[in-house]
Amino acid sequence: MNLIHQLKQIPDVRGSRGKRYALWQLLLLALLGSLCGYVGYRPLSAFCVENRAELEAILALPKGVPTPSYSTFRRLFIRVEHTPIVEIFDAWCHSFMRPTPGMWIGGDGKSIRCTSNHNGGSYISTVSLYSHTPGCVIALSIMENHKTSEIAILRECIQSYPDIPGLTYTLDALHCQTDTVDLIVAQQQYYLITVKANQKTLHQQLTDWVSTQSPISVDEQTDPTHGRTVTRTVSVFKMPAELQQKWQASQQVIHVKREGIREGKPFCYQTLYMSNHQFSAAQYSPHIQERWGIENRLHWVRDVTFCEDHPPRLGGHAPVNWAVFNCWLITLIRQLGYRTIPDGIRGLTNRVEKVFNLLINGFPPLQTATPLT
Repeated sequence: MNLIHQLKQIPDVRGSRGKRYALWQLLLLALLGSLCGYVGYRPLSAFCVENRAELEAILALPKGVPTPSYSTFRRLFIRVEHTPIVEIFDAWCHSFMRPTPGMWIGGDGKSIRCTSNHNGGSYISTVSLYSHTPGCVIALSIMENHKTSEIAILRECIQSYPDIPGLTYTLDALHCQTDTVDLIVAQQQYYLITVKANQKTLHQQLTDWVSTQSPISVDEQTDPTHGRTVTRTVSVFKMPAELQQKWQASQQVIHVKREGIREGKPFCYQTLYMSNHQFSAAQYSPHIQERWGIENRLHWVRDVTFCEDHPPRLGGHAPVNWAVFNCWLITLIRQLGYRTIPDGIRGLTNRVEKVFNLLINGFPPLQTATPLT
């Protein structure tokens, strides 16, 4: 993939007067700056001033021309349509993070609350495919909730992602749909899907089944960390024969019971999953815990670290464009093997040439690398 060539294809929405920089140059400056720790319009303007000589050398920027201002970057994020930005991010991911058989991929949507119109509840969401290891966004789509559904968009994401046999998709109960299951199976892939009351009949059938049958295997683990003691029991059952035809290729029902003490009070939660894998309880256990990664390691980071739901940068396409840049930064940091997002932000700050080379040349596909030195 040629990132600069892709950026050059984005339509220039600016007026004809007063252009000092090509649109692709401004977009690349914004992307480089945000990945180097300069998040925001004034920080991006400062990034260009502080790194001017290096930027002129690697991007062939015009010399003697004032660097882009705060207002220039603000107008850029507000006015440039987010669709081509998402498409470029996806193309970059597909070029430099090719999937391999055996990968476990989460799929889920996240609303960007600040895009709500506060009337009919219309808002924009991102729908992500997320590699559990090392914790990267590997595909991204944008949806408006009043025009389409997360179910349909995620199905499109799965269909457009390379259909390499052996991938496993972990999905929440919203995506417990026969069409979604059929698509995954048709691509010779696997699924681990939560079953809840949105599929009322299925949920009741499986609840009755696990209460009357003996499990194939059981795995029990106790976790005393995080200020609580939790015992997690994973039990695997054979899928009832009458359900295997409707839920294509389904092989097993997984029952997870979590019980313990939190803040001195007992709790007990039970969850059902179904899968076309044929695993033991011990094999399922880490993957069931990992499936929360898309919430804890992606959506939570975007909400808390990057304040996506209540950002200081509003207007036009800005909230969505910043959401894409945030996903890009998270992916880059995780792909480089940093322990935390703040560690990664500190490690990439002012590493202009190295970040530029990573954007242009990529890195080894989906493996934990050594942090930049």
